[in-house]
Amino acid sequence: LSGKNISLYDVDAKYTLLSFWDPACDHCRETLPKLDSVYLKKWKAAGVKMYSVAGETEKTKDDWTKYINEHSLQEWANVYSSAASEKIRVDAGQKTYLQLYDVAYYPAFFLLDKDKKFIAKKLKVEQMVELLESLAKK
Repeated sequence: LSGKNISLYDVDAKYTLLSFWDPACDHCRETLPKLDSVYLKKWKAAGVKMYSVAGETEKTKDDWTKYINEHSLQEWANVYSSAASEKIRVDAGQKTYLQLYDVAYYPAFFLLDKDKKFIAKKLKVEQMVELLESLAKK
């Protein structure tokens, strides 16, 4: 939202919940506020941080910004991947972010440890809640 780049590796957290979503996705728009509610109630105090990547499809960066502000998701590290930036990656022979993380659908959630190594991939919100509750008990 600030216009500055935020690296995933700059997020200092015991656990990082990495999400990929699309502002045009109805399921994403329903799911993210629910996820934030659990984050604020349980996970934030347990050292979890949120890193959210929105991919541009039919909506614009303004739609993304409006959604984040309307749903008070400013505590997350919010990153926007424009169609133009993805094209630059592809034209340079690099994989898109969706290809790098094998994201085939939105929303997609991953749980990373403090070193940004995968603990779990492509979880549903309910599965993420169960996993983080289990990890918190350890």
